[in-house]
Amino acid sequence: MRKIKLSDLDEQIKRNRKKVNKKIAELSASKRKKKSRPRSKGEREALNQISIQK
Repeated sequence: MRKIKLSDLDEQIKRNRKKVNKKIAELSASKRKKKSRPRSKGEREALNQISIQK
């Protein structure tokens, strides 16, 4: 069985974490995120009435 020092293990974890975080940032940057919440039925009806009145 291979022996690894804890400091070496920490370095490997940090390196892998940086790689993974970079990859996640690249993948998530291309996707658009929904910034609004779904409207309730009452809100939709009120907005429809406002738009019809104009």
